[in-house]
Amino acid sequence: MAPKKILFLYIHPGTGHEAAARALQEAVRNVNPRVSTEAIDSLRYMYPILSKVVSKTYSGIIKRTPQLWDYLYDNSDILNATATLRNMLGKLKLKKIEKLLAFYDPDAVVCTQAAPCVLLSAYKEQTGWRKPLIGVVTDYRAHAYWYAPYTNLYIVPTGQTKQDLIQLGIPDRKIKALGLPIDPKFAITQDKISAKQRMKLNPWLPTILVMGGSQGLGPLDAVIKQLAEVRMPIQTIVICGTNRKLRRKMKRQAFHFGSSLRIMGYTKNIDKIMAACDLIITKPGGMTSSEALAKNLPLIIISPIPGQEEKNSQFLCKHHVAIRLDDISELQQVIEYLIRHPEKLEAMRENTEKIAKPNASLLAVNSILDLLNI
Repeated sequence: MAPKKILFLYIHPGTGHEAAARALQEAVRNVNPRVSTEAIDSLRYMYPILSKVVSKTYSGIIKRTPQLWDYLYDNSDILNATATLRNMLGKLKLKKIEKLLAFYDPDAVVCTQAAPCVLLSAYKEQTGWRKPLIGVVTDYRAHAYWYAPYTNLYIVPTGQTKQDLIQLGIPDRKIKALGLPIDPKFAITQDKISAKQRMKLNPWLPTILVMGGSQGLGPLDAVIKQLAEVRMPIQTIVICGTNRKLRRKMKRQAFHFGSSLRIMGYTKNIDKIMAACDLIITKPGGMTSSEALAKNLPLIIISPIPGQEEKNSQFLCKHHVAIRLDDISELQQVIEYLIRHPEKLEAMRENTEKIAKPNASLLAVNSILDLLNI
């Protein structure tokens, strides 16, 4: 019997949607290496020029007019108003989808973003294609665009996410709240003192990780200026991701810190870095937040993007694993408070253990393989 094939579809490289797809691929290799996998940017595959336009438009909206994204995100009026247009575009894309499925010939398709899931659902409805379609929600709340009735299984982070889909009309039996699928390596426990020593950090100093997602978004320069004013010994690691301009700017500011500030670009060792840190200052993307929780790392949330990150922020603060700051000028004071009151930071760390799901990708893969009778 030929090995089974799973096709993972996401939109836009370097995003949490791709990271979730890659994490699930790695989990498949761990659970059943005989199953072959492929992960592709579905929009770039079908419409390479449109993919670039959409990516630039999204980035521009987030950076310049986030209020517009807040209006567009999970807006039932927009959803209803664009229904006819989306149906028309969906029909035009059927041939593209047919070509994609013919080329990869998967036994199952897993979508880590809503758009390809909706298109595959429509394709199943119109053509009778019978292979399993799985939707994986990569934020703590599910928006209305995830409604795709011919999806066989939804894998979601929490019970609340499950309720979001049920309210959209998705049957309970089709939804499993298994956690947000992060790379299985985040489930590996590491001693914090040893992790700091391996990174040549002072094992006894509070260590703060600063991140802005894979693209280094957010006011990281303002964060660094605030940390430079902290009147207690700390050491800081800044991850600039793929943002080379930010990395150069951060390095120019590094002289304010001396050896206590480390500037890094894109890295595949975030799990090891998180293991060495005591606190993370970041935007609340679903993947970054779940990785931090898996490493029992409390969060300080800055500049959440309206929409999905705003809802992620609400979830994290509700469970007392994060502190949200809308005014960055308060950061110095908050950091000093946490250092003076380590019991507060320890309570947040203990709360991460209650909601972290470091093995979510393995649980998700087992459910996907069950659909394939493997």
